[in-house]
Amino acid sequence: MESKLAASFETMKATLLSRMTAHEEKLEKVTAGNQPPADIAGLQSEYSDFKRFVLDALHSFGTQIELLSQGYDRHEIVMRRKVLLVHGVPEAKQEKLPNVITAVLHDRMKLTEVGRSNIHVCHRLGHSNRGPRPILVRIFTTEHRHLVWHW
Repeated sequence: MESKLAASFETMKATLLSRMTAHEEKLEKVTAGNQPPADIAGLQSEYSDFKRFVLDALHSFGTQIELLSQGYDRHEIVMRRKVLLVHGVPEAKQEKLPNVITAVLHDRMKLTEVGRSNIHVCHRLGHSNRGPRPILVRIFTTEHRHLVWHW
């Protein structure tokens, strides 16, 4: 999403800059004479003000896009802090993944501190074509996630 937004912004910026450059060239040709008409001088002043406004707006949009992108990245990092991927757990039909994960934590890893109530979300990733799919486990607290991670 952010790359589309940035690309759209760059396209808009390039279009505005090319049109402003073309307009500047036309103004220079018209005002190349000794005494440009008063209307042209006023038009040139208005154009300079407009150009300054557009460049300021483009700079502001660019800054906003950058801030949105950074905010999105930070949000994604925070959301992934509580996520674990568990590999190598065999699949069974009609399995109840919270129970499966709790059994893995208690029986295989001997982590009784982390129970079913600490698991917020868990589901398998991908398609069940070959082999057991990894299980994504989102744990409510970072502390419990660290217990599993640093086991």
